[in-house]
Amino acid sequence: FVGLNAPGHLLLAPACAPRAFAVDCFGGGELLCGAELRRFVGSRSGQPPSATATVLERISSSPMRPLDWAARILRNLRPIYAGCGDAVRLLGVAERSLIISRADPSCLSRQEVFACERDVALAILSLADDTRAGEAHALLRRSLEEDTSIGARQRAQLTHVLSSPWLQERL
Repeated sequence: FVGLNAPGHLLLAPACAPRAFAVDCFGGGELLCGAELRRFVGSRSGQPPSATATVLERISSSPMRPLDWAARILRNLRPIYAGCGDAVRLLGVAERSLIISRADPSCLSRQEVFACERDVALAILSLADDTRAGEAHALLRRSLEEDTSIGARQRAQLTHVLSSPWLQERL
């Protein structure tokens, strides 16, 4: 099987063309064929029904590479774990995303790399991991120095974190 990068969704399809069906593995394993598959893709593409065949052909003709597939799943998990305050899982997802980026830099944008590095640093601090305080400090410094997409509010928050007594005592 290969991953199909459908709009707003990841589908699995046979590795060999033609891809006559796809499996919605995150939607209960539903098997999508023919008109069902076209309807599924069309409903998520935001394109008029006349463009659905083109969208389906595009995603079918260029299946996701394994690292892209893994990056997409991890990209979807990061905000879930961040949102519920699960620092352990967030750390795991962010670190795995960075591993993927080092293996193939095209899998994550530069901003995603910075965001993952911030997530790693903030998770380390949240977990009060003394052994990795220096790493967290370096990642946050790098983010402040190199990520031009950070807004003033986030910049102030990160600066505050960097000056925290807990972190300063461990450097």
